[in-house]
Amino acid sequence: MNNGVIIKLSENDFLKIVDNDSFGLFVAQEWKSLISPFTPRREGILEDTARVNPWEIEYGSFSNDPNTAPYAAYVYYGDKLNFRKDNNVFATSHWDNAAINAKQDDKLIRAAQKFIDRR
Repeated sequence: MNNGVIIKLSENDFLKIVDNDSFGLFVAQEWKSLISPFTPRREGILEDTARVNPWEIEYGSFSNDPNTAPYAAYVYYGDKLNFRKDNNVFATSHWDNAAINAKQDDKLIRAAQKFIDRR
């Protein structure tokens, strides 16, 4: 005889909240803001021309437009580069990972939770 109880949760109900472009765009915009102090910045082209889409941030050249940052990959993977610190004091390569190491991801989680709570 089984005296246990199983209560099933519908993951689809949860996914409706977080698996959509509205939430994805919010998360990407928030993450771009949180990693900004870690993003190398001289004139601001790299940050200012970044495209924010649901679930992603694109840095770099997207067309033949000279106003974009075609050097984004070089800077991102440039582990031996010396970055200026006058505009962004934590500027470094792999700026998203540096932000995670600085616990910015915890701030992202809190912001995402607030977004969910408002729904």
